[in-house]
Amino acid sequence: MLVTFSGMVGSGKTTNAKKTLRWLCAQGYAPYYLRFRFITWRSVWRTPAIAPWRERENSNSTRKSQTGASDEARPTETHKRLTFALFLGYLLRIAQFRLFMWRHHRSHLIVLNRYFYDSFMHYRCEAPREQKYLRWLVRATPQPDLAILLVVRPETAQRRRPAYAFEFLRQLSENTAQLQNLAPHIRVVATDNLSMVDRQVEKELRAVFKNGKSAPRNNSPLEGGQGGVAHVSLSK
Repeated sequence: MLVTFSGMVGSGKTTNAKKTLRWLCAQGYAPYYLRFRFITWRSVWRTPAIAPWRERENSNSTRKSQTGASDEARPTETHKRLTFALFLGYLLRIAQFRLFMWRHHRSHLIVLNRYFYDSFMHYRCEAPREQKYLRWLVRATPQPDLAILLVVRPETAQRRRPAYAFEFLRQLSENTAQLQNLAPHIRVVATDNLSMVDRQVEKELRAVFKNGKSAPRNNSPLEGGQGGVAHVSLSK
C-alpha cells in the first residue's frame, strides 16, 4: 500500500507525513518511511528503508531538519518548459520507481514524502504539446492508494518560507490547480488553517482503510486483526 504526500512549498509535507506515520503505528501497522528524492537507480539494488519506521530512529534527523537548512531548492524560474527530453527522462524515472517498489516494498505499507506530482507542478505547460506530455506522465505514474496534495495560498507560503519569491509561489499555486484537474484521484487538503489539517488528513486515511484498502497481511494490525482503525487522533 502506498500513501504519498505532495504539495507546495511551506504546505507541511514532512510534518504531515510524520504525523501519519505515528497514526499508523498507533493502529498497529508497521509503515515504512521514504523520501522520494532518495529513490535513485542505486536504491534499486539497495533500498534506503530496510526496516519499518520508528520515532526514536528519526529523532536526530528531525532535529537536523528543524535547525538546519531546508532540503528544498529555492528556484526562481516561473516558466519551466516540459520538453520532450524531460518527458522521456520522467518516463525512465517512473520505470525505475516501479522496479524499486517491486524489488523492495511490494508487500509493505509505504508513506512517501513527496512524489512525482511535486515535480510535475513546477511546469506551467501552456503549449498543447506540453499539456499532452503532462497528461501522459500523470497516467503513467503509479497511482497511490492515497495521494494527498497539500495546498496553501501563496501569501501563506511566503510567510512560512520568506526565501521564496512571491511570483514563483503564485505560479506554483496555478500549476498545482492544473495538476488537480489532470489527477482527480488526488485528495486535496488546504493547510492555511493548521487547526483543521490533522482532522482532514485523518479523514482521508480512515476512508482508505474503511474501503478495504488495508495494508498487506504482514502489516495487518497487531491487535484485533481486522484491518480497522481505532479512534486515535492524528495529532498524537
